[in-house]
Amino acid sequence: MSDALLLAGTSLFAGSVVFLLAVLLGKGEPATPRAASRLAAKVRVNRVVLVVSVVLVCAAWWLEP
Repeated sequence: MSDALLLAGTSLFAGSVVFLLAVLLGKGEPATPRAASRLAAKVRVNRVVLVVSVVLVCAAWWLEP
């Protein structure tokens, strides 16, 4: 169980970091206000996923015998 949580947590963490780096290194600002609000929503969701991934990794370490 702890191995599955550790794998899920690290995978989510890596995906979140890659997404945030892609946003930070992207080309300029979004062209339309709608695109900007969509990007902001994706970043908010990504931050939640990042927190969940940290919780999963901590739970895996805590459950490890």
